[in-house]
Amino acid sequence: MRRISPSREAVATVPRRTPLDLLIEVLLLGLLLFLPLALGGVLPVAHLVLPGVAAAMALCLALRCLLGGGDAVVLSWAFLPLLALVSLGAFQLLPLPLETLAALAPGTAETWRELGGDPAAAGTGPTSGTLSLYPHATRADLTLLLAGALIFLVVVHQSRRPGAPRRLLWGVAFLGLAVAVLALLQDVTEAEQIFWFVEASGSIRGGPFVHVGHFSQFINLSMGAALALWLLRSSERAAGGPPAVELRSGANAQERLLITSLVLGVLTIALSGSRNGLISMTFAGAVTAAICHHTRLVRGIGWPLVGVLLAAFVGLLFLGLDPVYDRLATLGDPAGALSTRYELLRDSAEMIGSYPLFGSGLGTFEIVFPMFDRSARSGTAAHAENQYAEVLAELGVFGSVFVALLVLAVFLAWKRHVRRRSAPRVPLEVATAIGLGFGLCAVAIHATTDFGLEIPAIGVLTAVFGAVLLGLAARRTSTRPGARLTCAGICVAGAGWLLFLIPGAHSAREADELWRRVEGLQVELEELGPEASLPVYDEMVELARRAVLLQPDRVDFRYWRIVFEWSRAFRSEEATLPPEARRGIEATPALRAAAAAAQAELLELRHLAPTFGPLWSIAGQLGVRWLGDPDAARWIHRGRELAPHHPATCIASAVQLLREGDEAAALETFRRAIEMGARPRAVIEIFQLDLGRLDLALELARGDLGLLIHLDRLVTESGGEESLAAALRIELRDQLELACERHDAEPWMLSLLARRLVEEGEGAGAVALYRRYLNQVPDSPLRFDLARALVGLERIEEARQELRDLLAIEPGHEGARELLRTLDGS
Repeated sequence: MRRISPSREAVATVPRRTPLDLLIEVLLLGLLLFLPLALGGVLPVAHLVLPGVAAAMALCLALRCLLGGGDAVVLSWAFLPLLALVSLGAFQLLPLPLETLAALAPGTAETWRELGGDPAAAGTGPTSGTLSLYPHATRADLTLLLAGALIFLVVVHQSRRPGAPRRLLWGVAFLGLAVAVLALLQDVTEAEQIFWFVEASGSIRGGPFVHVGHFSQFINLSMGAALALWLLRSSERAAGGPPAVELRSGANAQERLLITSLVLGVLTIALSGSRNGLISMTFAGAVTAAICHHTRLVRGIGWPLVGVLLAAFVGLLFLGLDPVYDRLATLGDPAGALSTRYELLRDSAEMIGSYPLFGSGLGTFEIVFPMFDRSARSGTAAHAENQYAEVLAELGVFGSVFVALLVLAVFLAWKRHVRRRSAPRVPLEVATAIGLGFGLCAVAIHATTDFGLEIPAIGVLTAVFGAVLLGLAARRTSTRPGARLTCAGICVAGAGWLLFLIPGAHSAREADELWRRVEGLQVELEELGPEASLPVYDEMVELARRAVLLQPDRVDFRYWRIVFEWSRAFRSEEATLPPEARRGIEATPALRAAAAAAQAELLELRHLAPTFGPLWSIAGQLGVRWLGDPDAARWIHRGRELAPHHPATCIASAVQLLREGDEAAALETFRRAIEMGARPRAVIEIFQLDLGRLDLALELARGDLGLLIHLDRLVTESGGEESLAAALRIELRDQLELACERHDAEPWMLSLLARRLVEEGEGAGAVALYRRYLNQVPDSPLRFDLARALVGLERIEEARQELRDLLAIEPGHEGARELLRTLDGS
């Protein structure tokens, strides 16, 4: 091993380009192109392609180490935390005796002991457990982490090849330009689908990305590559002096292309509506400009950057500035804009405190965090919306230290570049450091409010940027056979590990395809009766079984397969009964047997993911309702504690609380179920059909106009008790009056209260409300109701005028024509 100066390094340790180098570059650029096209890498096929390409790149590097006698192996301490990070992920999957686990991670051991044992027998539990509370998710994320680590290792070495960094920068700059153009075209054409044919649940302002925040992070990174090349062109034009960045009419085609890329980057990030993308871009730009000014490595950067921003602003004026302004205006209320993220961070801190050293397991946030989530936000949080908090939660202090050390190594490499001034390669190193530093800084800032680094397209590109900086700054290299053999051995071992995991990724992709078919069948079930639904259940069960065979350790697939089988057994029994007897179906021997089998299988799933709340809830419901086991009621409540954002677990717990006599707690839990997305009408029907307590339904609905309207319709249709109906009418009128007192009352509120006032003989108040309604909806047929209310008040001339106005709008309105004839005849 020897230390080599930068000037000697280019001659002594960097041989000419080889076919293996070309293959590595083609694989890398192909991967960087593929991942954004795969919706950022979230498609299942990306989890198959990424490890395959990473393994191929690692094998190429191994061959180069073994066959290229003059090649130097980079010796950097940065590889140690990277190796430690991958090792920690693997260690989290290792089964450990519970005593050992308790010594290493008391919180994890307690979770396995409390949730992984036999719920019917206190004090029992498993004899072993893993640091990961959901090994399937950890295994899947570890595959991506290992692929990223191998790509990092390869790019560190590849970036030392002649011309490789420049070619990579051009590839990323072109890719960013293409993604920005796609986003702009989708925006201009008002596309409702990604690529105009791929359905997406979110905004389509993020090009090929499902989330605009991830799009903005990717564009910020690609802008860093374009900025580096722009600075590099300027440094070459400066002929040895300090680079002077200029916007001139004489700029060549390459410079104009880079400027266009930067302008489109700023423009599309603004149009995407990503506040955090704009903020991180602005801060990263300010930091980059300050560094250039402070080090005096670049002259004249101010006006060109102003020119880029001005060009982007002009583009916004043509394409529409109002949506951008409206989106940024929400920052005027930072407490409201950041309230959800603050709640996530607050509850994540509790999760971190429970598993401080080793975390809950790589990739387990979505399955473990719900038991700590106390927010009123609907929906289960899949991520912490803060990359640093999520790393702490999943990998603990040890993993966070490894990540911090790796980031420190990249930062020191970046700092070394910007301080160099005399070596022949300084222009390339300086330009690369400043440009890539911009992209990495933007991603680091954005990571405080997003999880973009877990999206393969962003995570891989970030790793590539860090590897380029590290490779260009590497000072210690070795051409000794031992070093080359060690590097080759690591590459072969990592590639072999990935190749071993690739069949699992392939089966996961096939299982996801099967599950999409299952989800399509679930939609069909909503409108089918017991007899018609049986063939659909048969197909769903068969598809679910095939998916489980492909992914036996995936808890949600196995959970739903059990639920489908139980539902099929229930529907089969229900279909044998007349319609009037189906509501109160009794526990037949066949149903008890099916319930016992389903419950046993559900409880077995605790060994896969003990914190998965829905399995506890269904197991408890089966025990209480069909197996006559009152002790199973606590499993229902445990399910709600572990999955408090799941509407079904909340409803099941609320019903059980009501049966136990705790009406206050039951009503509160019902309210939470509605906040979490349960349909209000369905909840009200539970009080009527399952519990026979419409009086409690009124208590639940008090103060909630939507629930009161649902309850009023149900009572009217079913003919409830007169005393209940009277109390409901009073409460509903009070809430409607409160709503209509506001100047921004919605039209339907005004019309509904007006009708009720007419029914109660308060025509004058109804007329005022109808006029407010018609001021908002002037062509509404409710003008006829206003005319009738005026007739009731003997304001005949006003009624005639309203009828004439209505007939001018709807000449065929027979009711208005008949009433007008009656009024004219009288």
